[in-house]
Amino acid sequence: MKSNFILISGFATNSFELKHLISFLNRFVSLHFIDLPGFSKQVPPLKKISLDNYVAYVNDQIKKLNLDEYWLGGLSFGFLLANHVRKSKKCKGIFAIEPYLNINEVKESFLNKITDLIVIKFIHTFKLYKWFWYSPYFKKLLTKNNLAGRVTRMLRTMDARSFFEVAWILLTNKEPIKFKKKPPILLINENDELVCANEEEAYFKKKIKELLIVHTSASHVPKRMPSEKYFEKHVGLNNMKKIIKFTKQF
Repeated sequence: MKSNFILISGFATNSFELKHLISFLNRFVSLHFIDLPGFSKQVPPLKKISLDNYVAYVNDQIKKLNLDEYWLGGLSFGFLLANHVRKSKKCKGIFAIEPYLNINEVKESFLNKITDLIVIKFIHTFKLYKWFWYSPYFKKLLTKNNLAGRVTRMLRTMDARSFFEVAWILLTNKEPIKFKKKPPILLINENDELVCANEEEAYFKKKIKELLIVHTSASHVPKRMPSEKYFEKHVGLNNMKKIIKFTKQF
């Protein structure tokens, strides 16, 4: 019988964009994917956007699944949320896929971070979410950041206010991550283009005794919608077998 894995979506993505990752993982586990409000047409935006309200939403979704036991994890921003959900004896362990820990672990210059903050603050102050969302400048910015193949779908399916307000959360969060007392699995690309992978791996090793580290070659932000074969190659069948073997111990 397959183990239950709950995967919380990341920033600016959803179950449609990740449908081939979901199919790939479902070959090994029983995957339950949680889309985040505002990032999927099927899940309306939160009325008030905050880290706490996203965590509350995820708590509700986990409760609705009504699973006897499960492994809980997140993709990038989703891992931050996974670490904030309420404790449960049903949760056997935690898994992180290219995790976002805080702004200090993001590969971006100080100047770029400040610029992003100023722009988002301006957008928020004057409620220019949709104006900026559909502006040529924003489309150019997305294209520059490896999102060329997803721009049209993003603009059509995601909520502008959610995008910019969650971006603000990510850019201002400096709190060190506090790991749950659960055995974790870390899937990370040592050459990740967005997070400081080596520093994150060192932090996991320092804070956790029972830890499985799985090195992948998957991109944090693929240029196009990756296929199932992409995940076979860049996550790896042997790595998935290793993960399943690790989970059987608990």
